[in-house]
Amino acid sequence: MKQCFAYASVFPKAYVFQKERLVHMWIAQGFIQSKSQGRMRLEDIGSQIFDELADRYFFLGKQDGGYMMHDLIRELAVCVSLEECCVVKDDEPVEIPPTVRHLTFTAAKLDAVREVHKFRKEHKEFYAVLEDILENIKSLRVLDLSYVQMGLKKLPDAICDLSHLRYLDISHTTIGQLPKSFSRLCHLQVLNVKGCFFLHKLTEGMDRLISLRYFYAEPGKISLINGIGKLTNLQELEEFRVVRKRGHQISELKQLRNLRRRLCIQNLENVESKEEAMEAQLKDKHLLNEVSNIWTEDREGLRGDLDMDILEGLEPPCGLKRLDIMFYGGLRCPTWLVTNHLVSLVSVTLSLCKRLDSLPPLGKLPFLTNLEFKVMPALKLIGVELYENADPVFPSLEFLKLELLEGCEEWSEAHSRQFLPRLRELHIYNCMKLRKAPLPYLTTSFLKVLRITWWDSILPKLRELTIEGCPNLYEPGLQWDQPSDEQNLRSLSYFGTDGCTLYNMRLMFGRIHTLRLLRYCSCKHLASFTVEQEEWLQQLPSLEELQFACSEELLSLPANLANISSIKKLEISSCPKIKSLPENGLPMLLKELIISKCPSLIERWSKDEGADWLKISHIPYIRIDDHQRVASHNIGGTMHIIFGYMTRVSCSGAAADHVCIGAGAEHDDDDNWGNELNCKKVFYVL
Repeated sequence: MKQCFAYASVFPKAYVFQKERLVHMWIAQGFIQSKSQGRMRLEDIGSQIFDELADRYFFLGKQDGGYMMHDLIRELAVCVSLEECCVVKDDEPVEIPPTVRHLTFTAAKLDAVREVHKFRKEHKEFYAVLEDILENIKSLRVLDLSYVQMGLKKLPDAICDLSHLRYLDISHTTIGQLPKSFSRLCHLQVLNVKGCFFLHKLTEGMDRLISLRYFYAEPGKISLINGIGKLTNLQELEEFRVVRKRGHQISELKQLRNLRRRLCIQNLENVESKEEAMEAQLKDKHLLNEVSNIWTEDREGLRGDLDMDILEGLEPPCGLKRLDIMFYGGLRCPTWLVTNHLVSLVSVTLSLCKRLDSLPPLGKLPFLTNLEFKVMPALKLIGVELYENADPVFPSLEFLKLELLEGCEEWSEAHSRQFLPRLRELHIYNCMKLRKAPLPYLTTSFLKVLRITWWDSILPKLRELTIEGCPNLYEPGLQWDQPSDEQNLRSLSYFGTDGCTLYNMRLMFGRIHTLRLLRYCSCKHLASFTVEQEEWLQQLPSLEELQFACSEELLSLPANLANISSIKKLEISSCPKIKSLPENGLPMLLKELIISKCPSLIERWSKDEGADWLKISHIPYIRIDDHQRVASHNIGGTMHIIFGYMTRVSCSGAAADHVCIGAGAEHDDDDNWGNELNCKKVFYVL
């Protein structure tokens, strides 16, 4: 651990460390030795050492995944290194001590170095300087030339004589050619050529780099290696492209038993049989976490039966966590996916499987959090076979996407009390024929994102939509920017919704010609309405009933209520902070007003004296329900006045046709109380 910590001093101040990269360098320098007991890889041991140093705050984590070292900690590393490490900069000319074993140049000009004994003469070109260094330092183990922009177009041939070289990084340079004898680096463990856009081909004999554990390159370069199966120490192979020629067939994967993390197999149409696919022996590669099986999109003819055989032969290890299948031409899923063989799956994506007409039973998978079905035109039914009598159904699923299922007509509900109990995001895109979906059965406790686009077969028939318990609902995708005559949405209810979500709802629905009932309930964070939200209300030509309930923070009603002439009924309940009606009043055609538990409003409605009296005097039917004691309600000019659930009622001078006294109401003891009401009938509701 001491050597590993001291090695950090070879990096300049404020350097951002990448954990994996530093561990590779530790291994290349020989700081990490394999333990006699157990089977821990060198990388795992190095990772443990790094984590222990980080736990002691020698490395400080950053949000982007990198790590930094405090200047004082770096100074400590410099002291511990005993002058074995040296950093040379342009603005800090230094003499390189004879004890230096690890040297870093961050200088753009080589004259920053006063004395480098191994340089025989001054050189103008970086290539010549590098060549001189490599010719004289034969024991070099780590060479990092990443991001060097000094016109370096090729590596000196002298690099091939570095028999101890373990780590070579030439990423993001202008190098376009490797030496012909590059394959002589038989001890090379890490080779990084990512971002070398001028490097179009590799040298012959790359399969002789038998110690290579990591080859970082674009997929196209990796596929250039002929006989990659001979690199048996390879730990990672992000992509393998199958070609029908020797050295590039899928059987090359057979001996790569140490592969881990992710493996993407491309061009599976070049596999001839199930037996050939089985030669890859994927199920024996127990360290793989992710597998992608991909055919070519534009291939001549679909070999459905052969595709099924090939996929059957590519059985992955039982501990697989992510599975992606693309451009598969089979009608059915392989048995290893149907039989719940992969119990550790976390993510499954079936994409562009144009002939697949049934789905595998995934509902019981305990760890599945991500599920995507995309571009599957032959799929007509998302049936109960997907759930396989699971209870709960998809117990851990958080993300579900259905995209471009053009032929799918029904999404069946599950016979379970818990259906998608932890779902956070639901995306339904361009499922034009979908007529049935189990949305009412969803457990919405965790739902945060609901995005639905181009669901023409069901949305025009939607009559009632309730959005409840989704305070973080974000940018829904339903679009009614161009309403059609077929829209039938009559009722829209928001429960537990904040102002931000209401704005998103405005974007979500646009104009709805048929909406009759709009309800805001338990909107705890809704204090007022924005101008945009008020404008949206005016775009609802059929709106007849508007309700506000249990919104304790609501301070005011929409200012433009008077302009929404279609509203016939307004109900306000348990909104104690609303102190007055809008300045412009209420719609002139409003026929019914119901108020409950809004004491500040009621106090403003006394005839002639109340500040809001003129705003309600035209309403033919008013109902006031309140459990609180009301001293006086001098309301007049209406046809019907109803006082329900009041402990005491006192009315005088009311000119209503009918007054209804609710159950439990008490009136003044004055015997002439009824006569003082200028009305035709008094009803006592007991």
